[in-house]
Amino acid sequence: MNDMTEFSANIIGCIEQWSNAASKCDGNSECLEACTQQLRNCLDNVFPPSKSIDLESDKVNYLLSSVFFLANRLAKSKFLFS
Repeated sequence: MNDMTEFSANIIGCIEQWSNAASKCDGNSECLEACTQQLRNCLDNVFPPSKSIDLESDKVNYLLSSVFFLANRLAKSKFLFS
């Protein structure tokens, strides 16, 4: 598996774990905060901290592009099924 595919699969796993846990919080802010911290820890494991500012910048760019891609896919699927 190439690096980008592996990163994508790992990020999807983090988001899946977070969404499953957050959906059980029923609006409890402490529970949601704990889920958010778990998501951050999971994403840090996917993209370990680096002393290189270039790698940290790449990490942020990749995460943002992944979020926009997923949001776009969700928007399209919602449009198709409405």
